[in-house]
Amino acid sequence: MSAPATGSAPCLWLTGRRGAGKRTIAALAENARHDDGLPAAVLDAEALTEHLARGPQDGGLASLAWLANLLTGNGIPVIVTVDTPRRADREPLRAAITRFVEVLVDAPVELCAERAGLEDRGYEAPIAPDLRVPTGDRDARASAALLLSYLETLTEPTS
Repeated sequence: MSAPATGSAPCLWLTGRRGAGKRTIAALAENARHDDGLPAAVLDAEALTEHLARGPQDGGLASLAWLANLLTGNGIPVIVTVDTPRRADREPLRAAITRFVEVLVDAPVELCAERAGLEDRGYEAPIAPDLRVPTGDRDARASAALLLSYLETLTEPTS
């Protein structure tokens, strides 16, 4: 991973099966940061497709990477909740986003199928995520708190 640009904020890319809780904990984490007077932005595919044109080959991932770099380069931490089930799709993002942080939002496949209404057997979990957030056996607020705690370690000023 390339060295972070001076003044750039991290981009936490949440990955996990559909129904793992990515959007829920991202929204809770974003709201908690705002409540503390701190910046944060969640990039969600469903919301963004209303505002950004989807790329023909990658489902808009290149546009999201560009937007994530724009925001993080201006000091705004970004949390992305886009289904990227294949490792091969996430690797170019790691190279394209200056401070890419891969976060595995992890819940049992059966629970994800129950939450999402379908079973997602094609998901390829990261081999070595930067952070693993379990969501199957804990409250969403506890998972969001874990995400926030990690984000705080990444955004603390260095001396």
